Amino acid sequence: MKKLALLLALLTPLAQAADAPGSAAAAKAMVPAYLGLLFTLVDTPIVNGDHATVHARILDQSCDLTLVKHPTANESGWVVEKQACKKI
Repeated sequence: MKKLALLLALLTPLAQAADAPGSAAAAKAMVPAYLGLLFTLVDTPIVNGDHATVHARILDQSCDLTLVKHPTANESGWVVEKQACKKI
């Protein structure tokens, strides 16, 4: 347990430095999110219990995604269970 705590203590500054505001890593991380907003169209999800189906288009791809609820995985409470994309 002490080794794990020490490892986490050593890695924490590295993780923070990698995405520090104004850093190259932070610039690289924000670009996919920005471009995704410009070039992605997402239809209204169809929710059925703990699953959702979402159709999206990104550039020349048409995608169908199946999501499953996972409240602790991330802020959205959903994770991608399956995706299928094809060129249009």
